Amino acid sequence: MSHISLQKCRKVLKIIVQIQHILLATSHGSGTISRKYRRKNNGADLSGPLTLGLFLAVYYVFKYWQWTLALVVILAMIVLAYYLRSKKRSRAKSASSAPYAFDHNATFQTDKDEEVSKGDEFERYVVNLLDERYFTIVEWTTDIMRKHHRYVEADTRPDLLVRYDPTGEEFYVECKYRSYLYEHKFQWSTHEQMNRYLRFAYEKKLPFFVVMGLGGTPNRPEKMYCVPLQEVRYPHLYPKGMINFYHEPGKNLFWDGYKLY
Repeated sequence: MSHISLQKCRKVLKIIVQIQHILLATSHGSGTISRKYRRKNNGADLSGPLTLGLFLAVYYVFKYWQWTLALVVILAMIVLAYYLRSKKRSRAKSASSAPYAFDHNATFQTDKDEEVSKGDEFERYVVNLLDERYFTIVEWTTDIMRKHHRYVEADTRPDLLVRYDPTGEEFYVECKYRSYLYEHKFQWSTHEQMNRYLRFAYEKKLPFFVVMGLGGTPNRPEKMYCVPLQEVRYPHLYPKGMINFYHEPGKNLFWDGYKLY
């Protein structure tokens, strides 16, 4: 009997301690809320009702903790299911709109093809300015690499090899068209390509000119320049540095034995 009574006393003490913790928690919580409420509502004191309400809430949570845990698990499963469903819908929407998605590779290829087309058109424009009564197109390079990714040695040559028929003199012409300046400069080449042209001109011992078209359209540029390659120091040129080589668009090109103008 004494053993049973001791167990009951321990159980009662344990319950008293739990109730004490609950009262302390509810008292602290209700006091905090009540103080905030009093500041906003002209000193009305709700500490009593709040203490009772918080006590009951904490009591039932402790008493029915199994049900509380089950409720939390159920709510968590509902939230997870909603999240997974939303994610699935988002993927399905992305997949359904895939055929209309923005294709960066296709856009880049389109821009590249457009640049090539403008270059070809400007070459034809320059050729038309070389009066066939005086000039013969000896070579007209076709960039085979536009159709294939392999390196083709002939593609390193300039666009045109031109002969001035009255004297038989020959010179090279590279045609470059740009719709606009990039950072206030005419970006006509790369360092590698420019050095390749310089080596080529040195080996052939023939005059080499870069005919540049700027603005407008390839078959009707706003400005034109006939720049000797030996005068070029960089793959990008400022327009003010090309003033001495300006050529009025639409007028035929001439050769005086030293320069193309």
